[in-house]
Amino acid sequence: MDKKNNKKRIFGFEHWQLVSLYLVSYDLIAVTLAYFMALLLRFDFAFSRIPVIYLQPWALFAPFYAVICILVFWRARLYRSIWRFASFTELLRITQATIVTTVIHIVGVTIVLNILTRGTEYTLNRMPFSYYILGGLFQFILIVAVRFSYRFILLLRASRDRNSESNIMLIGLNSIIGTT
Repeated sequence: MDKKNNKKRIFGFEHWQLVSLYLVSYDLIAVTLAYFMALLLRFDFAFSRIPVIYLQPWALFAPFYAVICILVFWRARLYRSIWRFASFTELLRITQATIVTTVIHIVGVTIVLNILTRGTEYTLNRMPFSYYILGGLFQFILIVAVRFSYRFILLLRASRDRNSESNIMLIGLNSIIGTT
């Protein structure tokens, strides 16, 4: 029998492909949410306090940024790793990818902000400094958390399975064998 036929398939996908698809979906949400959370935190978790001049560049740049992040993460091989063996190497890859995408975000959202404020009464050159720092930090935390929680869940499941094994004691083995 062919090895390919023995692999676990769900809806025509191999298990690792399905996990990668879930990770891509999660990452699209996480990288967008990270910088929105940074804006919320910067303005005391009051959506109404966030000036439109900051909210609009974030909203315009977020979809492009999410796609760019997926491409950078793909290049960093974050979707081909076996997450049940997540280690320092994966953490290093996530760190590098987050640094690259944070720089891309800083440049991209600043360009969008400058285009939107050109010729208006607002002459903003950048978003609040805390937005960049907190956004990158939230993104890193969200990306690391989901990947290492997968490994943690597998470790918990494995330890639970080991603890659920029951011990069996055989009594009277000599009488079964027929010793005289």
